[in-house]
Amino acid sequence: MRLLNRHFGGITLQQITPERIRRFMRDRLEAGVSNGTVNRSRAYLSSILSSAIDAGIWAGPNPCLKGVIGRVRPFREAPPRETYLTPDEAERLLDACEPQMFRVLITLAIHSGLRRGELLGLLWSEIRNGCVHLPASQRKSGMGRVVPLTIAAQAALASLDRSPATDLVFHRDDGRPFTDLRPLWQRACERAGLTGFRVHDLRHAAISFAVQRGIDDFRLMKVAGHAALVTSQRYMAASPAHVAEARRFLGPPPAEPRGSEVATPPPEDAPGCDTMPRRRGTEAHRGWCPARTSNPLGAGETRTRLTRIGLFPEIA
Repeated sequence: MRLLNRHFGGITLQQITPERIRRFMRDRLEAGVSNGTVNRSRAYLSSILSSAIDAGIWAGPNPCLKGVIGRVRPFREAPPRETYLTPDEAERLLDACEPQMFRVLITLAIHSGLRRGELLGLLWSEIRNGCVHLPASQRKSGMGRVVPLTIAAQAALASLDRSPATDLVFHRDDGRPFTDLRPLWQRACERAGLTGFRVHDLRHAAISFAVQRGIDDFRLMKVAGHAALVTSQRYMAASPAHVAEARRFLGPPPAEPRGSEVATPPPEDAPGCDTMPRRRGTEAHRGWCPARTSNPLGAGETRTRLTRIGLFPEIA
């Protein structure tokens, strides 16, 4: 917000023109930030303008929305990072974590897939019955969820002493919450010989391990807290284990053994075949019809049979 206020403060909404927004985006690129960071600032500004329109403060239009003439388009972003820890790298990382509370935090991240904010804000009152019960408030997806804890995660949490000063699971010695994990994280990565990893990559690792164990996409969506199934499917498609599993589906199928016979249904226009549409689930749909069977009893018996399967009403 301070960034936007520095560039757009002191002017009216009518003066926030597409050219002024583009100039702001170019200045941010020249300052060395990434395309994705600039797009986030553009999206935040767009939400402010849309809120002003909805509140009747401004007539618009919002120059960042689709369909608006002269729309300010976002920059093209690089594809998302696909970084995954191997089980050996995860073990080395845990051995390198200090102090004990930070090691427990990283253990819980690898074994649960909780987000960084969910870990730092986790309360002891939210851990019960072998699960983490996350309320809907202050969650990224806006929905609460229940995350089961592995035996290793439960053992790690049991090794911590609860502080009488706070209900937070992870905190400083004086009870204040953690705000910056980078110093501890960078030191642990250096000791483990890992480069290019972020704390958020532990969530990718947890999801990747779950995929390797055969979790289905719907259950993964619930545990990971994804708002849409397509997000879970994207994680599964990018997982190295999931891609390797696709190997058994590739290549031509095995050839049919010679001499095998396959029954084929007769064509619909074959002689003696009744092509009248049949209701699914009825005896007629399953193959019985007067044109295909001998009917020595005549049309009356035929009508009786059709009455029995519901094609004619009962006769008083």
